[in-house]
Amino acid sequence: MKNLLKVLSFVLICSVVTVACDKDDDDKKPVKLTSVAYSPNKAEAKLATAFSSAKIKLTPSNAKASFTIKSITKDTKAFTDTKKQIKIAADGKLSVAKSHTLEAGVYAVTVEAIDKGDKKNKKTTTYTLTIKK
Repeated sequence: MKNLLKVLSFVLICSVVTVACDKDDDDKKPVKLTSVAYSPNKAEAKLATAFSSAKIKLTPSNAKASFTIKSITKDTKAFTDTKKQIKIAADGKLSVAKSHTLEAGVYAVTVEAIDKGDKKNKKTTTYTLTIKK
């Protein structure tokens, strides 16, 4: 009987350790980026006025990503920001400096988020900035 209790105690301890180790391993698995979005996803600014968007929201919230501006349209036509006036920060915020020379119009900025754990996993979202006179 004493041997049986020793064996059962050993099995119980091994089970607890195994479960605890499995849980720790789950925390270290990379989190896969499933979506990105701005909230709100549009804003208005005046000519020659500084602008900054909200921070981009990643899903799941503990995902890690880097950001690039994939494309920009102005009034639904392709736009090349040769002066790089629309910028994106490391946290995904879009900004335009006070001294910008962008003309009035509706700018649709497509942002690409690249999953830091899987560079092939990319998600996009669009932010609309209307610049008024």
